[in-house]
Amino acid sequence: MAAPDNGAEPRTVQDVHVAEQAGGAGCTVVVLAPHQGDGATLCRLSSAIGPDAACALPTVAVGAEPDIEEVVRGVSRLVGEPVTLLRANAAAWDAGFAVTALVAEIGPLSAEPDGFCWALLDESDIETIDPAWARSSMRSWTHERVAGWSDLRPQWSRPGWLAEAAQWMQEQMITAGYLDPEVPRIHHLWGVSVVLSAASRTGSAFLKCSGDRFRHEGRMTQALADRSRGYLPDVLAVEPDRGWLLMRDLDAPLLGDQPESMWELGLDALAGLQQEWLGCTGDLLAAGAELRPLRQLADWVNATAQDADFMNRLAPEVRGAWLASVPSMVDACTSLDRIGPDTSLTHGDFHPWNVAAGQDGTRIFDWTDAAVAHPFLDLVTYIMRTDDLARRRYLLQRYLELWSRYLSPDDLHAAGQLALVVGALYQAHTYSQLIPTVMPDDLAQLRDGDVQWLQRALERLDHGIQGAY
Repeated sequence: MAAPDNGAEPRTVQDVHVAEQAGGAGCTVVVLAPHQGDGATLCRLSSAIGPDAACALPTVAVGAEPDIEEVVRGVSRLVGEPVTLLRANAAAWDAGFAVTALVAEIGPLSAEPDGFCWALLDESDIETIDPAWARSSMRSWTHERVAGWSDLRPQWSRPGWLAEAAQWMQEQMITAGYLDPEVPRIHHLWGVSVVLSAASRTGSAFLKCSGDRFRHEGRMTQALADRSRGYLPDVLAVEPDRGWLLMRDLDAPLLGDQPESMWELGLDALAGLQQEWLGCTGDLLAAGAELRPLRQLADWVNATAQDADFMNRLAPEVRGAWLASVPSMVDACTSLDRIGPDTSLTHGDFHPWNVAAGQDGTRIFDWTDAAVAHPFLDLVTYIMRTDDLARRRYLLQRYLELWSRYLSPDDLHAAGQLALVVGALYQAHTYSQLIPTVMPDDLAQLRDGDVQWLQRALERLDHGIQGAY
């Protein structure tokens, strides 16, 4: 699951949780560092604390929208030793959604770095911590250190996980024939998953671990790769109980970083893969895919009117438009279901940056949201990523033509139009299920993803393939 593509559209939800800051100033990283063996927290020395603050947390400046390696390097320099990053939560971003403030949790430290001290803080102290925007994260972090880990805390954000995963990864790489694999490092980290990478003398590999909701991703990807090898990454090993998936480096550029004239390759691969899995519902369910029929989606659409929390997060004008459109939305689900084709493999987060295309072909990855559903639901997240209306129309028509032996031309045209609306509804439903399973501090751009996709469904209902994504 990727974060919703917010773009630079104005926010219309009533409750904005994340500050927007002016761009161009880089990113400020606040560090939450515990002391080994007691409840103390690393703070700046008192001479650096303002008169109204009980404690100033360590901070380091890095570039805007930093990658994980840059954050680790910056924090390691700050405390004077290598650190283990456990979580990295965006707290603010600019109008272009480049992250400008980040809260980083690291593993316990035993030494006292120069310029810092260890402080035992109570709840009243947290209310005056500097910077103020880190207080919410500090409050939940401190509570967990006293009461125990939250059930929502992902496994990779607990001390000791990285060492265990890295050891398993190196062992499996050696078994797979890699020579002298290096110590794995964190390649990507956010609230839903972590990716480790390790180079060796004979190539690189990547380990992905997703949250408990997506623990099936490893065996799902392996099952898909075993039957449809040319469309998937090469799976080296899976640890299903931990949700670990080890893959060979795709060694190809992401399709989203290539010219849009190449994007049709992703749709060609998706259609081929989906048609290979038509009629294989039992096998997909056995591999861990969720069954998500359109009648279930229609039921959810109908039920939103009684969901007070959901309705309260909509701006009044959006709420009114949504309630007026519910019958049309339900009808779109019912009509698409009636037209067909049969349910098959649905990616759930299909876009050109989840596809690699090179000399060895086109490979689709990131199967966290894999499900058994209407195959056309993946269209909206893919073809709408270009602003070129002619390109959108071409991509839609190309994909539909690949299904010409399953449906008549008229049915294909109708299904393609309906799928843009229903696909957006499907995404809204996905986010409504995901958000309660993620720690509040980890939500970042995921927050209100259900609302954003509901608005996109309204946009598709009113304007079809045209208009803003």
